[in-house]
Formats: sequence, structure tokens, C-alpha cells
Amino acid sequence: MGPALVRSLLLGATLSATGASPDERAQAESSEGLRLTPFAAPAKTPELGLLFAGGAVISFPLGGFETQRSQLIPLFGYSTTGALVVGSSGTLYLPGDHVRVGFSGWYNSAPLDYFGVGYEAGTMTPRGPDTTRYQQESWNFTPDVRVRTWGALFSGVAADVNETDATELNPRMQQDPHVLRTGTRVLNLGIGPLLEWDTRDVAGDARLGLYLGGRLLFYPRFLGSTTGWAMLKLEYRQFVPMGAGQTLGWWLWMSWGLWDAPWTNLPSVSTLRGYREGQFRDRLVVSGQIEYRLRFLKADGTLSRHGIVFFAGAASLGSSPASLDSALPNAGMGYRFELQPRLNIRADVGLGVDSYGVYISANEAF
Repeated sequence: MGPALVRSLLLGATLSATGASPDERAQAESSEGLRLTPFAAPAKTPELGLLFAGGAVISFPLGGFETQRSQLIPLFGYSTTGALVVGSSGTLYLPGDHVRVGFSGWYNSAPLDYFGVGYEAGTMTPRGPDTTRYQQESWNFTPDVRVRTWGALFSGVAADVNETDATELNPRMQQDPHVLRTGTRVLNLGIGPLLEWDTRDVAGDARLGLYLGGRLLFYPRFLGSTTGWAMLKLEYRQFVPMGAGQTLGWWLWMSWGLWDAPWTNLPSVSTLRGYREGQFRDRLVVSGQIEYRLRFLKADGTLSRHGIVFFAGAASLGSSPASLDSALPNAGMGYRFELQPRLNIRADVGLGVDSYGVYISANEAF
């Protein structure tokens, strides 16, 4: 829930410009010290309404010129519905890019909607105080360590600790079998292996390359989890240059909650921009997106700091691969501003089925 809130940020007025092209600035500044750029502004999401959020983009080198700059992005947000989110995410690229350390940690408290589990529940359940509304307080911390094993292959371990406390349940939710089975206060402690093949030029602003990733996290009861379950995640991203300032990218993603996965942690279609957080959830979600990115050219032929994107996608959900239900489409467009070299702030308007949202954050959507 935290990352879904955080992606709804808007660029503030603290941006600066230089006369050099983005690629020239990236080369000249890749070994500079700490760079800090704050931002703050309003946005809107389907689940939270009007949101005011702010934070900062902090980047710094840990491994010299040949290594990508490490990032730390602290964020906070407060909405007109009374939702509060505070947290941070980042990636550390250690010397020589032989080791990468990722982390994400969030706390949030928000009034949300629970429609049930499955496509039919998400489609047919009317939204309202007596059918879907409840209060959620949650936190999570998800670190991982990846070691370059051979060429572009990374292997490592990921962990996930999170807790959700649902209160003020509506009458329909109080009788929901998934809620009754797991309960309203759910604790998860998970750990497991990960593998990645990553040839992207820059992870947060890829214009060329391929990414294949998979991780399997186990949440056993003996570690303290409320239920015994596991989560399998697979993804494939590829980026192809289409000409000066143009990139075509696509993303295929699967998330599968195995065994006794709690309702609080089931995969959701909200990875598609434009859908309400948690409205469509089930044990298995499969989605795909394609995005065309265009960076404008200046009069001298160099890349400017401004750009636009167009995207479209679809997702399907079910309890297993054999039961995947009807596809849920989305489409939209967005604006890009290069806040720091090869590090963008994005403002996307996404349209789903009977919902829409404005999502702003650092780095690309994928």
C-alpha cells in the first residue's frame, strides 16, 4: 500500500537547468558527490482523492565513474481523506557495480476500500461505507542484496517484513470469508532467493537493454507470520531505442500468492496506472504494459530535459493460471522532466475501467 501512495507525487518548483545535454551532464556528473533535489505538490489517485505529497531525490556515487549513482528517495504524503504515508526507498550500487543493495520502508494510515477477492468481486461489489470502506494502518520493510555472479547475472536474497491492521470494517467485510480466515491483524516475515539478468544502461531511466527477474519469498509460521504462505514474482522488461530521444519499452509481470496467502497481501491490478488500490486482487495477477517515450530535441539537436510518454496495458487475475479472468485494460500519457542526469520526475494520467489517477514520482514506471 505504501508504494501505491508514494507514486502519487507531483513535481515542485525546485528544478534547475543547465545548457548541456542530458548525456553530457550524466558523463560529467556521474562521479560528483551528493546531489539533493526536493519536490512537493498535489496529485490525485482513485483511492485517496486529492493528495499533497513531497520529498527529495538524493543521489551519490559509491563506486566511481563506471557505476550507476546510488539513490535515496524519502517521501511523505497527506490526502483529503485523512491518509498519511511516510517512508523511503533506494538502491545502492557498490564499487564496480558488483553488489547492489535495494530497500523500501513505509508506514501509512488510510481509509481504503476492500471489494473482496477475484474479478467478479471487484466488478460487482458497489463501493460505499456499508460495502467496501474500512481503515487500514500498515508498515513494511523490504531489503534485498544482489551480487553479480556472471556477466549480467545477479543472484541474491530478499526479505520482507510487514504488518497490516484493519479496523472500522463495514458489515459486508465483517462477513467476508477471506477476512474471517486470516483475521484483521496480519504479520508477515519472509525471506527467499532472487535472480536477475540486467543489461539495462541505467536502471531508473532505461533506454536500452533487457531485464529478467524472479524472486520467491517464503513466509513460514515459525518465523512469526500469521499464516504460512509464499509469493512468487516474475518479470520481463525490454527497451529498444527508436531514434534520437525515442525509446520503446515493454513490461510483463506476474505475481502469485501461494498456499495460505492472506487477503492483505494478495497481488493487485493496481500496478496498472488508473486502477484503485486493491479493488481487483486475487492469488494470481498477470499484467503487461507497453510504453513509448519521447525526449524532445533542442534547436541544436541535443536532448532537452523535457519529454512525453504514451502507454497502454492490460491485466488478468484468478486463483490459478487456469482460472485467469477477463482482461482489465488501461491507457494514458505522461510528462517527463529530467530532475538529475538520467533521473526523471514523471507525471502520468492513467485511465482504467471506471477509474483514473494522476501518478507522479521519481524514475520511470518500469
